[in-house]
Amino acid sequence: MILQRNSSVKIWGWAKVGEKITIETSWASKKIKIVTNTNDRWEVTVLTTLSKKSQNIHLSSSESNIKLNNILFGEVWVCSGQSNMRQPLKGYTGQPVFEGNKAIVNATNDNIRLFSIVEKGSPIPLDSIQDGKYWDIASPASVKDFSAIAYFYGEQLQKILDVPVGLIMTSWGGTRIQPWMSKESVAPFLEANNTKIDTTEGYKKMPSAIFNAMINPITSYTIKGVLWYQGETNRKEPELYKKLFPQMVKDWRNQWNIGDFPFYYVQIAPNNYVDKSNSQYLREVQLESLTVIPNSGMVVTSDIGSEVTIHPPKKIEVAERLIFMALNKS
Repeated sequence: MILQRNSSVKIWGWAKVGEKITIETSWASKKIKIVTNTNDRWEVTVLTTLSKKSQNIHLSSSESNIKLNNILFGEVWVCSGQSNMRQPLKGYTGQPVFEGNKAIVNATNDNIRLFSIVEKGSPIPLDSIQDGKYWDIASPASVKDFSAIAYFYGEQLQKILDVPVGLIMTSWGGTRIQPWMSKESVAPFLEANNTKIDTTEGYKKMPSAIFNAMINPITSYTIKGVLWYQGETNRKEPELYKKLFPQMVKDWRNQWNIGDFPFYYVQIAPNNYVDKSNSQYLREVQLESLTVIPNSGMVVTSDIGSEVTIHPPKKIEVAERLIFMALNKS
């Protein structure tokens, strides 16, 4: 895995109440001792460094002996949203990603690590990922199914800064913003607009359900920032999105509790939607959100959309605009 470099990061787990845990890290000489609380959970904060060497963590108790190897310190970014963020380097059927195949065959890089969270929902907040892949080292096999935008971004970030990069991909195609918000955050807007809970697609449309399963479990994991590409499914309700989007960002920052981390988002691209809905109003709301969301940035895609597909093939251009923004502002 990649841990955020030069930061306070949390290590946590579960054990029997009162169980004594000893934690040893390869980069610190002092052992950490902690006792599991009454919720069967333990948590400790450790400081990482700027070292580029491979590290390890050893956790032991009377009941267990766990060693985590091949840990690097670097830049960790969460990449989230809907299908344009999830679209893999190999593309969708009939919808390619330009330069995707070239990126796949040249992907071998031990300093880029990937973690993918599978689309899941839950009616209650979960403590751990129910369906996710292990951390993968970038390789042709691992990146072909990984987010094209996220990988192009991470590959450039790693090359330019010459540090390891960790990418956490948690996105779900065709989702509105409401399921990505915590119950406390979205509840006032549901009441004000008399929104009914739609369960026709399971948890995909249920407010807070995706947050519960795909965001809440990772909010203890220290990150550098978030990349967000979503909005198409909310395009028919721009005035509501104008309130929801800044609230979601505020909500996530409160949940992570590491300050106003960078939040860079992609303005949805023009498209000749089948339902002829007017996406320009949503794009205007996304632009206006820059004035109310601190430490944010927006990538414009008006020139790189596609009339024939909602998944434009120019993903590397989106990633490059995100990387220029991050290098400038972060």
